[in-house]
Amino acid sequence: MSRLIAYSRVVLPTGQTLHREVVEFAHDGRPVKHYPLLCEQPFVEWRDATYVYGDQLML
Repeated sequence: MSRLIAYSRVVLPTGQTLHREVVEFAHDGRPVKHYPLLCEQPFVEWRDATYVYGDQLML
């Protein structure tokens, strides 16, 4: 089961900063994809924080 978390800012490995992104994490905590948060979605946790894409989520 994956975990979806919306962050106010996501910094990609290229250094680009994206705003209001959803990051999907695998069951082991590693990120598998990201996409813009365009509307309210079910089962998405919100964090008003900056996430550096590639960092493993501590479960």
